[in-house]
Amino acid sequence: MSPLYPPPGPQSIGRVLDTAFRIFKASAVRCLVLGPLAIISGQTPNIYLLAIGQPRVSFGGNDPVWWGLYALGALASLPFTAALIMHQHDIVAGIPTRAIDKLKKALRGLPALVALTLLMVLLCFVIPGLIAYGGFNLPMTARRPVVIVAVLLSIYVLVALSVTWCALLIDRLAGPRALLHSLDLVRGNWWRTLLILAITTVVMFVFYFVIIA
Repeated sequence: MSPLYPPPGPQSIGRVLDTAFRIFKASAVRCLVLGPLAIISGQTPNIYLLAIGQPRVSFGGNDPVWWGLYALGALASLPFTAALIMHQHDIVAGIPTRAIDKLKKALRGLPALVALTLLMVLLCFVIPGLIAYGGFNLPMTARRPVVIVAVLLSIYVLVALSVTWCALLIDRLAGPRALLHSLDLVRGNWWRTLLILAITTVVMFVFYFVIIA
């Protein structure tokens, strides 16, 4: 049987989603360790609130311990998520792979992961956020257009850089080269990429709420 990835050629949106579902089915069982570890590490601050018997509140109720655990949990989730992406890629590409080997590789590349993630946060959220914040100091007639532009800029950059991590982990491109490679891949396919990400997000939320229910 031919590997699921890479595909033989360009795919329609429906084919992309179908391939993604087939990839999920092919790799879900073998990723049952890395996946939960990535999720649990990211939920460290909320686990802390449950442990001390406190209800979950926005931003930890300004608890410094919560913020410290939030930072540690976010840092800990990076190598697990990176290892998951690399492990899943090798599974569907038919490459022999072990989860522990991918985790070791992710840990060795953690500084690059952190730097790239911070750069993406800066470009996707901080800069548009500053633009929106500046808009609130303007008269009402000028405030709304500035905020709308900031939101649209955030969405555009977020979609354009959506495959940056894959460029780093799979194509082994470092730093700015990974960002540029993501921009190059999405160029001319921005709307298709946005629609694929939107549908995937909706499906994930449906599964999430079904599990909660």
